[in-house]
Amino acid sequence: MEGILRLGRKRKAKHYSSNFVGLLLFLLVAVIIAPLIHEYFHALVLAFYGCEYNFVLNFTPESGFFATIKTLCALNKEQTILYLGAGVMGNIILSAMFITGGWLTRKENIFLSNLLTYSGFGFLSDPMFYMFANKGDLVNILNLLGCSERVWLLPLIGVLLVLFVFAYIWFHVEYNMKCYYRMLRNVNKIKKFKNEVYEHYLENVKSFGSFGTHESFYFLEDNLYSRRNKY
Repeated sequence: MEGILRLGRKRKAKHYSSNFVGLLLFLLVAVIIAPLIHEYFHALVLAFYGCEYNFVLNFTPESGFFATIKTLCALNKEQTILYLGAGVMGNIILSAMFITGGWLTRKENIFLSNLLTYSGFGFLSDPMFYMFANKGDLVNILNLLGCSERVWLLPLIGVLLVLFVFAYIWFHVEYNMKCYYRMLRNVNKIKKFKNEVYEHYLENVKSFGSFGTHESFYFLEDNLYSRRNKY
């Protein structure tokens, strides 16, 4: 009985900690990891084309950690578009992988699900930033394609992403609350069951006198078995 109660309390604590750690992961990924991964994907494209480059890691209180890449070779139009789009697409792919992983593990492991989901939104914050920026990789791609007059599409896509994020967060929070209240109900049922068995035992002791060790053990065992199906 005590073991079941400890397990219930442990799951409640794990539920709390997963959301707290998940929020820390979101900040870590959004502020540091995603921007660096963004530049790393740029560098991968340059390495694929055999283009030399300078990679400089920077930090400012306003922008946090970020990297800058300076190409040391000439790229044609198609290569430049791939180079510019690699950072955003890389983080979108990582975000989709993490969010999908969080969705698939939500029933089996809520702790892992929360960590994956928060991390996924951290990676998604990088592409969303470029959707609403007046300049940057996506704007430069549209300019190269001769579609500068369609820059308004970027914030529209950004709004759709924001709506998706809010809808998923709503579902995620609702699911987390259901899991939490289900655990809370189970713990309370176990406590109630334990108290009822103990009170019933005391009533029988008062009615029939003290039991010997073996009689007390079998009495409690019978009560546990007979009341188990109620909960």
